[in-house]
Amino acid sequence: MNLDQLLIDILKKKSDSLLDKDRIPVDGSILIKKVAFDFYKVDNDPYNGLWTTEESDDGNTYLVRASDPKFEQKEAGDWMAISDYDSNNITLSYKSVPIVRMSSDEYGFSKENIFEFKDAILEKVSSDARFLEEIMSSQPDAKISAIYQSFPELNNRRG
Repeated sequence: MNLDQLLIDILKKKSDSLLDKDRIPVDGSILIKKVAFDFYKVDNDPYNGLWTTEESDDGNTYLVRASDPKFEQKEAGDWMAISDYDSNNITLSYKSVPIVRMSSDEYGFSKENIFEFKDAILEKVSSDARFLEEIMSSQPDAKISAIYQSFPELNNRRG
């Protein structure tokens, strides 16, 4: 492990944000809701993920993430928005084919609101032909041609 990763791990351990937690004590300070069998949802979890319980050797109970949120994806129909490990970029894909990469620097989203941004992008690209046209027009001509040849239904939605 390199020094940078060690420092990141130390800062995440000290952080109070659920963005940085994969294991939290069940002590009444966090609201949880049982959703199925041994799976729970944690209030204010920005990943909106599932958690399970774990008994530790010291007798305490912990909630542990049941899935890896590092590459969290949202889907709407054939569209998918997936974030990278650091939540600095989102890749918008159609039928699992990457269309455009959106950076937090360019679009102004942060780790704290990345999920709302993904929801908004998916809603907009699914319902607004002009928005889709803007996204497509930012791509190289060869890529646009290949996408429209592969997915003629997108070409039919042009605004």
